[in-house]
Amino acid sequence: MTDSTKFAASTLSAARDNRALIAFFALSFGWTWAFWATATVAAGRSAGLVPALFLASAFGPSLAAAVTVLAFEGR
Repeated sequence: MTDSTKFAASTLSAARDNRALIAFFALSFGWTWAFWATATVAAGRSAGLVPALFLASAFGPSLAAAVTVLAFEGR
């Protein structure tokens, strides 16, 4: 393998890692903030729903990690 081939391979790998990282953060924040926004809207209407929504929002990073690994690693 020449130096330019090694560089190209490492550049492609770095780009793939960046896409996985961006996907993780987008999914994590998207899930969490969607539930937080819904809880904020529901706060005045349904007090019993708010704790359930905040609990569901706590799973955002874990679900985002699982989805990202499945999508980018195929495991």
